[in-house]
Amino acid sequence: MREVRTLVIEDRRDFYIEGRIEDQGPGMRQKAKTNQEKEWRWFWAIILAQLLAAASAFVLVGWPQSHLRFTGIFATLATAFNCLVTSQKASGIGTVI
Repeated sequence: MREVRTLVIEDRRDFYIEGRIEDQGPGMRQKAKTNQEKEWRWFWAIILAQLLAAASAFVLVGWPQSHLRFTGIFATLATAFNCLVTSQKASGIGTVI
């Protein structure tokens, strides 16, 4: 470390960057992969909620007297999931819930 401190600032910066990339690179790649998998899960949760909302709407069209009115619930869930994922991306947190 003393040898590094005697280097010129540009060389010290290069040493730091190379060491950091070698040290943290594999962990960052794994975290990125995990976040991508979580994002796909949320994507499919949104699609499922939208499909359930559409199915509920068709049930109400076919049987207007039905007391099963879940369209609003499923549509709200799809919107909430979408807002959650979008806000995580926009905030720069980098981790999808």
